[in-house]
Amino acid sequence: MKLKTMALYMAAACMGAQSAPPVTPPEQKQEEARVIERAKQFYELLVAGKARASEEFVCEASKDQYYLASKAKPLGAEVGRAQIQPDGKTARVMTMVEDDVQLPMGGQRRVMKMAMPSTWKLESGQWCYYLAPAPPKRAEAGTPVDPKIGQPPPGVKVADLPKLAYAVTASKHEFKIPGGADGKDEIVITNGLNGPVKLEYGCRKIPGLECKSDKEYIGHGDQAKLTVEFKFSGARLPPDLKAALWVEPFHHLMQFPIVTH
Repeated sequence: MKLKTMALYMAAACMGAQSAPPVTPPEQKQEEARVIERAKQFYELLVAGKARASEEFVCEASKDQYYLASKAKPLGAEVGRAQIQPDGKTARVMTMVEDDVQLPMGGQRRVMKMAMPSTWKLESGQWCYYLAPAPPKRAEAGTPVDPKIGQPPPGVKVADLPKLAYAVTASKHEFKIPGGADGKDEIVITNGLNGPVKLEYGCRKIPGLECKSDKEYIGHGDQAKLTVEFKFSGARLPPDLKAALWVEPFHHLMQFPIVTH
């Protein structure tokens, strides 16, 4: 494996020596430098474990998807090169991310550096981290409907997960608050399981908007109150907002649209 890797490295080095890289116009170099600086700030926040603060660097169209996705806390990140695409409004950034990973053979863990590409877009004069919309997933027979359900706890069969996860119920399916005035709404979560569950609840970081739960753990038959509160300061809430609730240990995701009126 080492000989093959070295051969590939030498071949790439020879090709690089035979042909000089294309000349980049000054304007494009300036934009690439701006992208790199934004990417550095973004990854610095992830390394520091400040995932919520990193949302400021995410494109508006990707904020909900980014919020609902699991956030990694890498050991380190070194932003390399950025390449502006022909449209002038999209860039590809390559970053070397250092993390503690589990090897597929033997289950051993090792600190490794991996090349991680990312896409950035120019919006309102600023570069932002972009996530392509996830393709819709079709449920297969005998599997959970919700694709976010993860591995079952020990002793629990995959076929039992839907029944267990959906034993945690909500009093309604959406929040309703005014988009141009102060407002507040709540949803009550009830645990119908025999044991306790952990609730991880939140929403996008938007000025004036606060999502919170009065409890982190609820036992059998207990309830928790989820609230969405908005304090209007002149800017209306954006459309298609959602609050997210993770129910552990089943990794079950419940999403509640925040409907404005």
